[in-house]
Amino acid sequence: MKRIYDQHVSLFLVAGCPNECDFCLAGAGPTKKSFMSLGDVERILSDHPGTWREVSLGGGEPALHPDVDGVILGCRDWGWDVLLHTNDLDLSRRAVGMFTGRGGMNSLSITVSFNDRIVTDTEGLVGLRKYIEGLGDPRIDLYVNVFDNPHNNDLIDMGFRPGSIVKVPKYALGRAAGMTDAVMVPTNGMSGHIYTTDLVKFPVTDYVAACEHQMSLD
Repeated sequence: MKRIYDQHVSLFLVAGCPNECDFCLAGAGPTKKSFMSLGDVERILSDHPGTWREVSLGGGEPALHPDVDGVILGCRDWGWDVLLHTNDLDLSRRAVGMFTGRGGMNSLSITVSFNDRIVTDTEGLVGLRKYIEGLGDPRIDLYVNVFDNPHNNDLIDMGFRPGSIVKVPKYALGRAAGMTDAVMVPTNGMSGHIYTTDLVKFPVTDYVAACEHQMSLD
């Protein structure tokens, strides 16, 4: 069963991304270079004590961070569950390996081909799903965004359902379907904050303002 967190922190870990999608609320793109250091991440998380804590690592594309593996492992070692937003299947597989055996509830959220702007490796995506299923670890969730995907027919054949966020069967309840997945609305008394790449702090309910600020960064 998915944990009810008393603390959630969402980090724009990097400003850059190989893609330049017009739907990206953070305005990420290939010319943007700024990122949080591992020390930045540690200092932010140390300011948010709690019993059950989740950190969302996004951007931008976290795979572009020069020490993304160190960030993921650091978050786990500091007692945080990790929700990783990435379109990089190699990073996804490495992250699953880092999640395994470390306890907690950890999640991958992968976006596949909004408006044909992000290339979809359907075989790799299915391979990742089978890899996670093979681990038999109920503490690892996989969410797949397949909206407006030109490869929908292939994905349907492979067991993914278009127009929603799909998770690996057997695992904990997924997040709300649709673009609202990105809006971290606090529930059950959860405290939440968002930090942009330049370390500016926003309440989790001010997601749009945080995105507008992030969009202005290089």
